[in-house]
Amino acid sequence: MIGAQFSDEDFDTLSDWLSRRGKGITDIVELEGFLTAIVIAPNTLSPLTWLPKVWGGKHPDFKDLAEMNRFVGLVMRFYNSIVLIFETSPGEFEPTFYEREIDGKTLFIVDEWCWGFMKGLKLDTAGWKPLKRERPDLLKPLRLFGTSAGFRELDAGGADKMHALWSPRIEPAVRDIYAFWLPHRRRTLTAHGGRVPMH
Repeated sequence: MIGAQFSDEDFDTLSDWLSRRGKGITDIVELEGFLTAIVIAPNTLSPLTWLPKVWGGKHPDFKDLAEMNRFVGLVMRFYNSIVLIFETSPGEFEPTFYEREIDGKTLFIVDEWCWGFMKGLKLDTAGWKPLKRERPDLLKPLRLFGTSAGFRELDAGGADKMHALWSPRIEPAVRDIYAFWLPHRRRTLTAHGGRVPMH
C-alpha cells in the first residue's frame, strides 16, 4: 500500500522511531489504521487535531525542532500515501497486518490496525454517526478487533472461530466505508471550494 512518496525505508524508519517512544502511538501498523480512519472519514480533520494523538499529548516531546520536523514529515508522507491510494485506486487498498506462522499456516494479526482505526474514528464521533446508524455492519469487524468490548465479544464467540469469520471482512469493510462517505466528502469539498478527487 505504500506510495511513491513514502518508501519501504521511510516505513521502517518511522516504525523504529515510534517503537522507541513511550507515549502516543508507538506501533506503525496502529498508526496506519489511525491514519486510514482519518483519510476516509466524513470530515477532513486538520493535522493540528490528530498529530498530538500520534506523539502523545499537546506538547510534543522531541529533543529539538529539527527532530520534530523530521518526525512530522514522515507521518505526513505516510498520511499522504494513504490519501493517494484512495484517490487513485481505492480498489487496491490493502491494510498492513502483522503475520504469524502457526502449524504451517499464516495467521494475520489485525488487532493493532483495527485499534488504530477506532482511535481515528473517535476524533469525530458525531461525524461518523450516520454510518453507525445506517451501516453498523461495516464497522463491526473493526469494532470487534479494535475495542475492549469487541475483544470480549470475540472471546465469548470463541476467539479462533471469530477471527476466521471476521478478520477477512476488514479490508472490504474499509473500502465500503470509503465509498459510503465519498458523496458527503465531495459535497463538503465543493461547498468549500476545494478540489474534488477524481476516481
